[in-house]
Amino acid sequence: MLINSNYTVGQYFLASSIINSSFKKKKTKGLWYIVSLIISTVAFTSNSH
Repeated sequence: MLINSNYTVGQYFLASSIINSSFKKKKTKGLWYIVSLIISTVAFTSNSH
């Protein structure tokens, strides 16, 4: 579902904004793991194409 690099960058900034808001709530371990897993999957997929 990756269209271009701008889509990947948008996903990254969206995820990092979610992480930043989560750190303020101090409920981060599970959410940070899920978001980082999504980021690494997206990065791997974009690199392999």
